[in-house]
Amino acid sequence: MTRGYRRYTVGARERLCLRMGFCRMTRTASIEGQSIGERRLDGAKKSMVRVVAPAIAALLVVGLAACGNSEKPAAAGGSGGAADLGTLKVLQVTPNDVSAVALAATFKLNMWEGTGLKVETVLGQPSTEAAALTRGDMDLSTRGASSQLANMAKGVPAKLMGAVRLPTSMYLVSSTKSGINDPEDLRKGGINFGISSFGSSSDEVVKAVVTHYALSQDQYKVTALGDIKGILAAFKRGDIDAFAWSAGDAFAMEGEGLGKVLGNAEQWQQPSVSVAYAVSDKAIKERPEALKKFFEVYYSAVEKLRADPKIALDIYVNDWKYPQAVGEKAVKDELPTLSTDGQIPAENLKNLGATVSESFEIKDLDATKYWDYWKNLE
Repeated sequence: MTRGYRRYTVGARERLCLRMGFCRMTRTASIEGQSIGERRLDGAKKSMVRVVAPAIAALLVVGLAACGNSEKPAAAGGSGGAADLGTLKVLQVTPNDVSAVALAATFKLNMWEGTGLKVETVLGQPSTEAAALTRGDMDLSTRGASSQLANMAKGVPAKLMGAVRLPTSMYLVSSTKSGINDPEDLRKGGINFGISSFGSSSDEVVKAVVTHYALSQDQYKVTALGDIKGILAAFKRGDIDAFAWSAGDAFAMEGEGLGKVLGNAEQWQQPSVSVAYAVSDKAIKERPEALKKFFEVYYSAVEKLRADPKIALDIYVNDWKYPQAVGEKAVKDELPTLSTDGQIPAENLKNLGATVSESFEIKDLDATKYWDYWKNLE
């Protein structure tokens, strides 16, 4: 664990608010420990939500991977003459940033039609991932790779199968009230960093920053706020001085005159794995053909976005409701960070394992044990 790292968490009342909050710019239904069969969202015609795991609290069913106000059902795809591959359920923790844009594009471009595969997306809190994969309620999940690997090392039966992005596309943002206008100002200390959760990608950025600037324990503190909604709320109130997140939210704060983007976190971190797809062992064993088709379509979507960035911009601006300038900045800076094949180089995997070993105090962690490249599926 990084020396002098101080941990602070929000109270029960704030955690409840975070769990009950709706995902920004998406149509969602909040499920809080209830058993609900089917429910309409916003009265949408034939847009039904099917709860796949009512025992898992705080899962939010998302209409088509947060693709705005789509009238399409939560499951998309069809055989179109192809062999029926059934339905795969994908858990998303952060739906409206670059790590989600390619999956959103698969729905927007109707790329599941004719594949034989149906895909459902479910929005959940970070704390729901381990239980969802362990029980087999979810087949795949996408979030920060360090948290995924830590869960696997602690016993969650799953493997990393494909990188979403290798270099971090997170940006460090300081509050205009903090007096931090340049990265070198961080050396002054007295900073309260906001993160989503300990061990998350945002947490890893903070650790890299405080290590780089040799900040002592009494020069900073770290507050866990649950998700980006909690982070932004605290930032706007002035409860935290800085946070690290993707370009969309980072530059939105700068555009509103509330923050100053200090730089991309890549300058403080070693090559690693930022976001990845984790797949349950059950799905790997029982659904290899469906998984292979999923990844083929997903990475094909990345290629389409690379070839025509206007598709991604349309998702950012028209579906996710980011300002045009912010969307353009996010697409320009972040789209190139998306992996086009999901491969993780040995050096990146080694660094990921070292980071998780230190952050979660897991001795002798060998990340290769939890890596199973999707192209090797049989």
